[in-house]
Order: sequence, then structure tokens, then C-alpha cells
Amino acid sequence: MCFSGVRQKRVLLLLLLAATLSTLLFFTPKQTIDRPRVSSGLGLSPEVLAEWLLLNGNKCDADITVYDQIARDLAPWKAKGYIDSKELASDKLDLAKDKIVEYNNGQFSNYPKEAEELFDGIAPLLKKANTKQFLFIINGFDEPRIVKADPGYKSPYKDTNDVFKMSDCYRTHYDSVLPNGQNLFSGNKTIRSLHGFFMKPDTFGTLNADIPIFSQAKHNCNLDILIPLKYHIEVAHDGVNDVIPWSEKLPAFFWRGSTTGGSYRVGDPWPKYHRTRLIDWAQQYELKHPGSTFDGGDPRHVNWPSKSDRLKIDVGFCWLAQHDSDTGSEIQFKYGLKHSLNFEETQRYKYLLVVDGNTWPSRLQAYLYTLEYLQTFTIGD
Repeated sequence: MCFSGVRQKRVLLLLLLAATLSTLLFFTPKQTIDRPRVSSGLGLSPEVLAEWLLLNGNKCDADITVYDQIARDLAPWKAKGYIDSKELASDKLDLAKDKIVEYNNGQFSNYPKEAEELFDGIAPLLKKANTKQFLFIINGFDEPRIVKADPGYKSPYKDTNDVFKMSDCYRTHYDSVLPNGQNLFSGNKTIRSLHGFFMKPDTFGTLNADIPIFSQAKHNCNLDILIPLKYHIEVAHDGVNDVIPWSEKLPAFFWRGSTTGGSYRVGDPWPKYHRTRLIDWAQQYELKHPGSTFDGGDPRHVNWPSKSDRLKIDVGFCWLAQHDSDTGSEIQFKYGLKHSLNFEETQRYKYLLVVDGNTWPSRLQAYLYTLEYLQTFTIGD
């Protein structure tokens, strides 16, 4: 799991920070590897640490916090010593979209070819475990999967309401307001009432299970093993080239996206979803400041923000997803659809909004390579 220079810093740090509901961003300076601290923190014996350093630390600026996170998530399975196929064959588990990888004799096998650097890089973290056989799952969903229910409840979850009913962690973190009446992200409201993932996700895959699953996103009630997967790896390998200086970027807030983040069907609470409320905010902003919103995909508006000192807003849906025809028609009537812009075109703007969809947006790590100011709208720890 060793990509070159700044790419690793900007993309692999994301596995810690851009969890489904947490996209806090920071960067760390290049570190001198403290062997005793790393050995202790990752639970590696001196000989395994030497192998890890040879594989990772000597090739590039390996960020130890990345491996700390993975080691913590792997620790329960390393302590258990094995996961056999019978534990993954339960008829209570729907793993049809997922892929099973095997760890044996210090190596992973049966993983996707594009993830070779990743799995080779984390293999030493399982060395010296009392292994009989390790089988892991690669999450086929964008969303995280594992939430343990309260003691005594062994049945599968039927829907998100079931998870709240049976998980104290969900109730405490996402259906409660802090004693002082103010949550960092949701103020005096519950997170459940503000985010579509906790209302009516379009695809429900949450499992009440004790199985090891590698996921590219999680929040603090999930037991998934958080690692980079396809979105991270693609950007880490390909990189992003932003050639527009900050001084030449247009002074505007920009966001484009689809109707993801929940199910947009008749009877669903889609007007309350986080993306819908962003579009509502943009409409209210236009009412308060006439002429302040525009469509950057419209040829008549391409350079329009530069013609005024007032900050401009270009926020809107550009396509419909996860919807039925009635709701789709209602959204088009109420909000309309704006032109879609490719990634290079979005680099014209100084201020890029990043808003969760079903999970964290796949474009986020690509935006981290650009020279724009990045504002994230997420919830969680």
C-alpha cells in the first residue's frame, strides 16, 4: 500500500478521515519512523516490523497512522486466529455482491488485481497470528455494513428502523441530541433527522454479524475494517492535474450531484435528505440575493461569476437516480436539472462543496489534489 509522495498523503489519509459520515481533512508532515512506537502500536514483532519497513517504509513516505487504523480494525480477527468458510455461509448473511479473499502463509489471495499493492502492504499486520485460515470479505457496497446489535438480539436487520431499534450505538450517536442541546454537525436536531442514510437508504445492506469485511467507508458504529478500495486506488495511481492558479479561478461555490443519499420514491422522506436541503438552500439564497445563482454548464454563464463582486452559487442536481417517475417529475418541476460539468470544468471554481451521497462522494479525493478551497458537508465523529 505504497503510492508515491503526495499522492499517498492525500489519498491514503482519506481512509481514516473520509468515512461515510466523516470527511475531516488534514495533512501531516513527512515523519521519521519510530521503530519502537510502530512496533508497539501495530502489534508487530521486531522481525515482522523489519519486513513491514522493507515493504512499505523504505519505498515512500508511509503514513503510520494509516496502518495504525487498519491494525486496530484487524486486531479482533488477529486475536481470534481464524475465520473459516462456515462462518460466512450462514443463510442470514446476504453476501451476493461481495468478494471473499483468503489470507494464508503471510499472503492474501483472490483479491482484485488493482488492489495488489494494498493487500501486499497490509499482509504483515496479520503475521504471527495463530492462523488456521483467514477469510475476509471485500464489501461490494459503497456503504459500510457491520453494526452489532444489542446483546441477545441475533436476528438479521430488516431495515434502518430495525437497526435503530436494536443498536444502542445507533440510538446514542444518531438519534439523540447532546445534553447541552447542540451537536457539532446537527445543532439541536438529531443526525437521524438530517441525513438520508439514516432515514431511508435506497439499498439496505447493514448486517447484524460478527464477520471481517473490508470497506472503503465507515462511521463510528461500524465494525468494518477500513481500507482504501477502488475510488482511492484509482486516484492514487492516476493523480489529478490542476493547472489553473487560484487567482484565475472564479469566485463561486459549486456543487453537482444526483438524487442519491436516500430513496427518492413516493412516500419516502426525500425532502428531508441532506442533498435535497442543499438545493432548497440555494433556492432561498437566490430569493434573498437575486441574480446570485447561475449554471456553469450553460454557455451563456461560463464566466459570469467574474462579472460581480458578490459571491455566486452554482448548486444543483444534474441527473436523477434512485427514484420513481412521480418523484422524478416532482423534483424536475420544483428544482429543475442543471448541466453536468466534467472534473476539469469544476476546477474553474474556487469553492467546491462536497456533500455525502449514499456514502462519501467518490470525487472527494480527486478534489484534494486541486487548488480549490474544499468545504465538506458531513456528519459524524
